[in-house]
Amino acid sequence: MGSTSDKISGKANELTGQAKQAVGDATDNHSMERKGAAQQAKNVVDKS
Repeated sequence: MGSTSDKISGKANELTGQAKQAVGDATDNHSMERKGAAQQAKNVVDKS
């Protein structure tokens, strides 16, 4: 199990990724959506 700082960092990455996806969707910015999805995927990989 990860340390508390790792968990906080992971949650921050997840939330930032979600925000990027939402902004990208709202502004029709596909690049921003992809960056958000990639950031969230990185968080999933880091958890394993």
